[in-house]
Amino acid sequence: MLGFEMSWAKVRKFEALVFFAMFGAVPLFAFRVVSYTQSQLLVRNATHELVQDLHNAKETAVRTGKEVTLKAVHPQTGMFSPTDSRAPYRYLIKSETRANEEVVLPPGLSLTGMVTFSSVGRPLRPSTFIFSVDNRTSTIEIDKEGMVSVP
Repeated sequence: MLGFEMSWAKVRKFEALVFFAMFGAVPLFAFRVVSYTQSQLLVRNATHELVQDLHNAKETAVRTGKEVTLKAVHPQTGMFSPTDSRAPYRYLIKSETRANEEVVLPPGLSLTGMVTFSSVGRPLRPSTFIFSVDNRTSTIEIDKEGMVSVP
């Protein structure tokens, strides 16, 4: 023999140990899947809404004949206080003929980027917006013709 004895009692104990280890590991994997899915949906939905707002900003610039700017900003917590890292990001839509519109993003979601559409609906320069949460990101690109794409 190999120097150890196999008994049914030891085999059953080993099986029970493996079963309980798997029973404990499954919820951990499920939590990771739920967390991944939640982050992915958050980025995807925010990207979809920003693309719609970019199209609306471009149409507004053409309709009014004025420049329209869409800009990502990190809000401050108060008028005289420094920026708070827990405060949610937002983006502003500014136009000369219309009051500013502000869209506050869900907590944990960050955004960078800025674009200004001219009165003919083209951006003054190509731009990129980047959404990120945890380790998930989404990029929105606006080319020199004003075409909005999500690669």
